Amino acid sequence: MDDADKRALRARVLRAEHPDLTELTELVTGAAASDLHWREERWLGHLADLALRLGPDDRLALWPAVERLAGAVEESQVDPDERRRLLRRLAEVHPRPLKLPLGPGGWAAAVRAHLGDAPAPEVVELMRHLTTVGGPRPSKTWRSRCLDLLAPDEARRAARFAFDALVTASESIGSGFALRVFVSEADSDLARGLVWAAALSDGATAREARHRDDARAAGGGEPAAGGGDLETGGDLETGGDLATGRGDPAAGGGSTVAALARLAERAAGDTLVWRLAGSALNALAVCGGTGAVEALHGLRRTITSGALLKQVDTALAVAAAGAGVTAAQLVERNVPRHGLATDGTRTWQLGERTVTLAVRDPAAVRLTAGTGAGRTRLPGDASHVRAVAKEVRRTLAAERARVEALFAVERAWPYEEWARHYRDHPITGAVTRGLVWQAGDGATFLPGDPADPGRGTVRLWHPGRARPEEVAAWRETVTGRRLRQPVKQAFREVYHLTPAEEEAGVASIRFAGHIVDQRRVYALAKGRGWRPGWLDPFHDGGAAEAKKELADGAWRARFGYEAVGGDDLAVTGEVRFDRRHGARWRESGLAEVPPRVFSEAMRDVDLFVAVASIAADPDGLRRAGDRHAAYWREAACGELAPSAVTRADALARLLPRTAIAGRCELTPRHLVVRGDLRTYRIHLGTASVLMDPGDVHLCVVPARRPRRGLFLPFEEDGLLALILSKAFLLAADASIADASIRRQIVPPETPVTS
Repeated sequence: MDDADKRALRARVLRAEHPDLTELTELVTGAAASDLHWREERWLGHLADLALRLGPDDRLALWPAVERLAGAVEESQVDPDERRRLLRRLAEVHPRPLKLPLGPGGWAAAVRAHLGDAPAPEVVELMRHLTTVGGPRPSKTWRSRCLDLLAPDEARRAARFAFDALVTASESIGSGFALRVFVSEADSDLARGLVWAAALSDGATAREARHRDDARAAGGGEPAAGGGDLETGGDLETGGDLATGRGDPAAGGGSTVAALARLAERAAGDTLVWRLAGSALNALAVCGGTGAVEALHGLRRTITSGALLKQVDTALAVAAAGAGVTAAQLVERNVPRHGLATDGTRTWQLGERTVTLAVRDPAAVRLTAGTGAGRTRLPGDASHVRAVAKEVRRTLAAERARVEALFAVERAWPYEEWARHYRDHPITGAVTRGLVWQAGDGATFLPGDPADPGRGTVRLWHPGRARPEEVAAWRETVTGRRLRQPVKQAFREVYHLTPAEEEAGVASIRFAGHIVDQRRVYALAKGRGWRPGWLDPFHDGGAAEAKKELADGAWRARFGYEAVGGDDLAVTGEVRFDRRHGARWRESGLAEVPPRVFSEAMRDVDLFVAVASIAADPDGLRRAGDRHAAYWREAACGELAPSAVTRADALARLLPRTAIAGRCELTPRHLVVRGDLRTYRIHLGTASVLMDPGDVHLCVVPARRPRRGLFLPFEEDGLLALILSKAFLLAADASIADASIRRQIVPPETPVTS
């Protein structure tokens, strides 16, 4: 339909007053076939009003045409607010109208079918109120009214069914609608209102339970209902469950929290329903409790949208304010225990067998059935035990990352608080007890050692604040005790601002100009909590950045890289820093960045370059080609970055304890290994190997796993194990059986003597 025909149709609709079914069907069909733009509500709304004047039988006959029009509106460029209003008005043309603010298909159709032809007035009133939710955090007045409308049992049951249907909605919808996501435009406001109804109902149940418990403890009988702060959700220990009608008021939201978390993660994956994701995130703050805090913390790791990440931070801040603590305190005080005892164990009796879950160390969770020699495989009915073990592993990994992030923060704890939330926690404690801590008087200790002060304040020890002799002493202690730290600490690199960087102003080029595999950079950055951009590998000049927030979100580091075309290669660029000012970021000079923040960001970038550089790739010389050959030659034998200097220090402590100590020598840049056939130089930064005489490159890919029985004090990037693995292999080069390696060491025309 061209513009002239559309203008004529619009004029006919606006002039019409009492069209019969035939004429109205023609008008609706024409509207469905027209090109709908930004402002269409006036004439299409009048068309809906004309349809509503028909009797039930005529509306039944007209409904197929109305459905086609609704589909056209759904897919149109009409203003979003107008579109939602139009879809609701068209839905009322349904031959059995429920007078509910629901679209005519999909998830809403399931709710219509459940509620029947004549829902109770209180149900209609509640549903209509839910559509007025407004922004991601509704007003206190709206919340209070919502709780009042949820009081009748029938309204509460209807909301529970609608919320459950929303959480489990599929990504397809009934005939006539080409739905792009699992919630249609017409029903998005109601969906967001249901999210808040679930959270508020959940919190109200918890507050009532808390008041009853307080009254019983005081001997004062049952208190009056209500209380608590609706703006923040009151006490964080919430329970109840609009989603299923179950829940423990002390458990922090039960399945409502899980449902909101699933909904937030699902909606965050599609820009068309980001508003729903935002509502679910903010509603989790009202639920509060251990489950909600864990869910928000987990969503912070999986959500990629910057706008939604801000809402995660806001939700955590709201929950923290409700508890009277900071967001960091809220997270550390709500790390789930998963039913574990202080020693990190939990047992189940499954028939005649006792199943034990144990957090053995900061990286291992074990499940065993029986004890000693009588240990057997887990019984087949242990699925719930395996589920708990999976959650414990997830929490343990999250705690390792959270505790490591504390290296960028200047923070101290009262000893009793630190002991309760760190040392004695069954999961966090597994991480805490392998790290060095510092008392208020400057003394350092491992938890449980005689030097443990038992009082005062405690902070996480950082080698950047210590004297060189203190760092050396702790490295010797870690190595001598064979203590595998949960995160790199005693051997942690420290990066100081150089005079050149101070003079440069806002950008560091310390790690610029390296040719890297962008797929590895992307994976490493994701693993270290950065949000990396992706490059087009087939075109030069495309640019991307990886970003990471540090120091509890007060600072942000940005690491740039550009595509260099072909084979997924990129060239590294500058590192810059931004400081948070309210809801915005402002670029800061390097001299303004706190030393810990600068050091932690730069050590991550050093890691990316060290591992992803083509100089660290056994096949890197081929990948470099003529275009990057000069870079490969320079990087494969170049100056050592701080991470490689630390690696050299570790090797100096480890090699004397090995059987190949007599064949090895550390030089400023290499580990020199004397084999029976040749002498080899392994670069400490890239692990690339050159053979003497002639500096011939040796391509060798041994396992990155440490040799059995060989202790490594850390293994963050795999290069320490790789260097040692190559050293053991090459020290016994006469025994190498791999033909491809042997041909490189001794060309076929060269006789071998043994």
